[in-house]
Amino acid sequence: MVEVIEFDPVEEIVTNYLYDKLGDNTDVSTRVPVPRPNRFVTARAAGGGDRNIILSSRMVIFQCWDSDEDRARNLAERSFSILKAALRDSAEPRIRQVTTIGVPQSFPDPESSMPRYQFTLQFDIRGHITP
Repeated sequence: MVEVIEFDPVEEIVTNYLYDKLGDNTDVSTRVPVPRPNRFVTARAAGGGDRNIILSSRMVIFQCWDSDEDRARNLAERSFSILKAALRDSAEPRIRQVTTIGVPQSFPDPESSMPRYQFTLQFDIRGHITP
């Protein structure tokens, strides 16, 4: 029988990881929460490709929102730093490499005028054998 390598959803991996490491109950999810809080982070998968049979590169776009420009920028920089360090965290063995695609930059929301910063990372995710 052929071994099947399965990958956990990258959005689930990174949102749970970031939520735990921020440690301040900041909402981290794949969608803008309703009702919209004053501070939150969204993460959306944006493509990628296979590295080899057991690793897959997955790109994720992060958007960090806050009611104040400085706080939004600080949330983005902190989130960026936490996620870049994930490859050295033995508690999360699925993340094997983190590559910067785009650093935190201002990306104001035209609908709400809420301050927002965006960055993009690529994660090499380790798969697992499924029966």
